[in-house]
Amino acid sequence: MDRAEGVMSRQRSPYPYRVTRTIRKGLPVQVSPEPTPNPNAIKFTLDRPSTDRGAETFKEGADPAASPLGAGIFALGNVTNVFATANFVSVTKTETADWSDLGPKVVQTIEAHFGEVAS
Repeated sequence: MDRAEGVMSRQRSPYPYRVTRTIRKGLPVQVSPEPTPNPNAIKFTLDRPSTDRGAETFKEGADPAASPLGAGIFALGNVTNVFATANFVSVTKTETADWSDLGPKVVQTIEAHFGEVAS
Protein backbone atom coordinates (compact mmCIF):
# COMPACT_ATOMS: atom_id res chain seq x y z
CA MET A 1 0.00 0.00 0.00
CA ASP A 2 1.27 3.45 -0.85
CA ARG A 3 2.39 5.47 2.20
CA ALA A 4 0.21 8.40 1.09
CA GLU A 5 -2.82 6.09 1.15
CA GLY A 6 -2.19 4.64 4.57
CA VAL A 7 -0.09 2.47 6.76
CA MET A 8 -0.84 -1.18 7.34
CA SER A 9 -0.50 -2.39 10.89
CA ARG A 10 -1.03 -5.77 12.43
CA GLN A 11 -2.64 -6.34 15.80
CA ARG A 12 -2.73 -9.47 17.91
CA SER A 13 -6.11 -11.06 17.77
CA PRO A 14 -7.83 -13.81 19.74
CA TYR A 15 -9.10 -15.15 16.40
CA PRO A 16 -7.21 -17.88 14.53
CA TYR A 17 -6.69 -15.58 11.54
CA ARG A 18 -4.85 -12.30 11.07
CA VAL A 19 -6.61 -9.03 11.69
CA THR A 20 -5.24 -6.08 9.76
CA ARG A 21 -6.42 -2.53 10.04
CA THR A 22 -5.59 0.38 7.80
CA ILE A 23 -4.80 3.77 9.23
CA ARG A 24 -5.29 6.35 6.55
CA LYS A 25 -3.10 9.40 6.56
CA GLY A 26 -5.13 12.54 6.33
CA LEU A 27 -7.89 11.45 8.68
CA PRO A 28 -8.13 13.61 11.79
CA VAL A 29 -5.87 12.31 14.51
CA GLN A 30 -7.14 12.34 18.07
CA VAL A 31 -4.49 13.69 20.47
CA SER A 32 -4.99 13.50 24.24
CA PRO A 33 -2.34 15.24 26.37
CA GLU A 34 -1.82 13.53 29.73
CA PRO A 35 0.36 14.60 32.67
CA THR A 36 3.25 12.44 33.81
CA PRO A 37 5.04 12.29 37.17
CA ASN A 38 7.68 14.57 35.62
CA PRO A 39 6.25 18.12 35.42
CA ASN A 40 8.54 18.80 32.44
CA ALA A 41 7.08 15.92 30.39
CA ILE A 42 3.65 15.34 28.86
CA LYS A 43 2.41 12.15 27.22
CA PHE A 44 0.40 12.83 24.05
CA THR A 45 -1.74 9.73 23.44
CA LEU A 46 -2.87 9.20 19.84
CA ASP A 47 -5.63 7.13 18.27
CA ARG A 48 -3.06 5.47 16.01
CA PRO A 49 0.57 4.36 16.10
CA SER A 50 2.94 7.29 16.46
CA THR A 51 5.60 5.55 14.41
CA ASP A 52 5.76 2.70 11.92
CA ARG A 53 8.97 1.49 13.58
CA GLY A 54 9.70 0.53 17.15
CA ALA A 55 10.48 3.21 19.69
CA GLU A 56 12.08 6.43 18.46
CA THR A 57 13.96 8.91 20.62
CA PHE A 58 14.84 12.34 19.26
CA LYS A 59 17.32 14.61 21.03
CA GLU A 60 19.50 17.53 19.99
CA GLY A 61 21.92 16.48 17.26
CA ALA A 62 19.76 13.54 16.09
CA ASP A 63 19.21 13.02 12.36
CA PRO A 64 15.83 14.60 11.41
CA ALA A 65 15.29 11.89 8.80
CA ALA A 66 15.34 9.25 11.54
CA SER A 67 12.20 10.70 13.14
CA PRO A 68 10.32 13.35 11.14
CA LEU A 69 7.71 13.72 13.89
CA GLY A 70 10.40 14.04 16.57
CA ALA A 71 12.29 16.56 14.46
CA GLY A 72 9.14 18.63 13.95
CA ILE A 73 8.37 18.73 17.67
CA PHE A 74 11.99 19.42 18.57
CA ALA A 75 12.08 22.31 16.10
CA LEU A 76 9.41 24.12 18.17
CA GLY A 77 12.16 25.03 20.63
CA ASN A 78 12.32 24.56 24.39
CA VAL A 79 12.16 20.76 23.89
CA THR A 80 14.90 18.50 25.27
CA ASN A 81 13.58 15.05 24.32
CA VAL A 82 10.89 13.43 22.16
CA PHE A 83 10.08 9.74 22.63
CA ALA A 84 7.62 8.08 20.24
CA THR A 85 6.36 4.52 20.51
CA ALA A 86 3.13 2.55 20.23
CA ASN A 87 0.28 5.07 20.34
CA PHE A 88 1.89 7.93 22.20
CA VAL A 89 4.55 10.62 22.03
CA SER A 90 6.24 11.81 25.22
CA VAL A 91 7.70 15.32 25.06
CA THR A 92 10.10 16.75 27.64
CA LYS A 93 10.47 20.53 27.79
CA THR A 94 13.12 22.79 29.25
CA GLU A 95 12.68 24.03 32.83
CA THR A 96 11.83 27.55 31.63
CA ALA A 97 9.22 26.60 29.00
CA ASP A 98 5.52 26.77 29.78
CA TRP A 99 3.15 23.96 28.75
CA SER A 100 0.34 26.47 28.12
CA ASP A 101 2.44 27.82 25.22
CA LEU A 102 4.24 24.67 24.10
CA GLY A 103 1.43 22.10 24.47
CA PRO A 104 -0.87 23.45 21.72
CA LYS A 105 2.10 23.74 19.36
CA VAL A 106 2.99 20.08 19.97
CA VAL A 107 -0.61 19.05 19.21
CA GLN A 108 -0.58 21.12 15.98
CA THR A 109 2.72 19.52 14.95
CA ILE A 110 1.32 16.03 15.54
CA GLU A 111 -1.81 16.90 13.55
CA ALA A 112 0.27 18.28 10.68
CA HIS A 113 2.48 15.18 10.70
CA PHE A 114 -0.55 12.97 10.14
CA GLY A 115 -1.83 15.15 7.30
CA GLU A 116 -4.39 17.21 9.14
CA VAL A 117 -4.45 20.93 8.54
CA ALA A 118 -4.43 22.69 11.89
CA SER A 119 -6.98 25.44 12.07
